[in-house]
Amino acid sequence: WLGWLRNIENYDLVDLDLKLLTDVNLLKKFLSWGINERENTFAWGQGFGETALNIAKWLHGYKSKRPMYRDIESVEEIRMMINQLAKRYAEQRKSNKKVKREEKEMTMQQCIEISKYLRQCCAPRDSFGCQRSTLSIIRSWQRYLLIAILIYCPLRQRELREMELGRTLFRVAPNGYRVILQPEDNKTGDERDFILSNVLPPQVVADIDEWLDVWHPQLKKATENLDEWLGFVNRRKYKNKAELDKYWKN
Repeated sequence: WLGWLRNIENYDLVDLDLKLLTDVNLLKKFLSWGINERENTFAWGQGFGETALNIAKWLHGYKSKRPMYRDIESVEEIRMMINQLAKRYAEQRKSNKKVKREEKEMTMQQCIEISKYLRQCCAPRDSFGCQRSTLSIIRSWQRYLLIAILIYCPLRQRELREMELGRTLFRVAPNGYRVILQPEDNKTGDERDFILSNVLPPQVVADIDEWLDVWHPQLKKATENLDEWLGFVNRRKYKNKAELDKYWKN
């Protein structure tokens, strides 16, 4: 404000005063410059408006005889200006949210390409040709299937996270899957029953088969006890019972 008065409006230093904020015409000119030329938001203008309002109340409040200083002309003018800025800011925020949402939203084709990339990440060897650990492969499979299913099927994260073969997920002939959700299995408390394989591409259905038949059994076995898990993550430092007993003691 003071810099604008000095450098843009060519005020002398001795004439600079915060009280000038209560000059409605001068304030409008400053806000117009700040919003249109400096590309500040209307919220920025609101902040200066609130400051001007408080200064006007401080300067003229002793003259007021009505609540909220409504009989002080400068206070009312500044208050009206703030209300207009608030409406413009609400419109600005709504517009900005729409633009950001459009920028964040992905096309279906982009989602499919991501799914294909994640499927490639399930390879047994890395980009250097080195063998990957079983744990890293399983994690890649989990990431891939979670994203792939969510791309094609409007399941909630909880419903997908708690999906269990034989309870909420069932195999159906030929080569398909059926999802049955009870009220306690979802957020809305309703029952849902649909053929999952009808909304998934054949490749994803085949990959679910591979996950359930090949990778999930390995993960399930690894989590049966600590010994199995240490072996699974290559942290087992013993080869026989004697070494195991020594390991437990340490």
